[in-house]
Amino acid sequence: MSAWHVWSFEWSVNYDGIESIRWWLDNVQVGETTLTTPFEALTLTLWNDNQFVTFLEDGQFAVVKHNPQSPQNLDIDWLTIHQPQ
Repeated sequence: MSAWHVWSFEWSVNYDGIESIRWWLDNVQVGETTLTTPFEALTLTLWNDNQFVTFLEDGQFAVVKHNPQSPQNLDIDWLTIHQPQ
C-alpha cells in the first residue's frame, strides 16, 4: 500500500440469523461472504505483518503468508465503529 485508502466493513445478521460481512475499498465493494459459523462477538484487530486473509469461493477463509521485499508500515488516520440502534 503506497497511498491512503478508505476501508469500510459491514457485518450483518438477516432475519433467519445468517451472518454476512461485506467490505469496500475507497467506496467500491471488493468482497462479501456469508459466515457458515456465527461470530460469538465482534472485535477489531489491526496489524501489519506477513499474513493476510483470503476468502475462498465456498465462504471459508485461509491465512496466506508472504515476505515483503522492503520495510512495511501501516498508518491509521481515523477509525469509527457504528452500531445501528
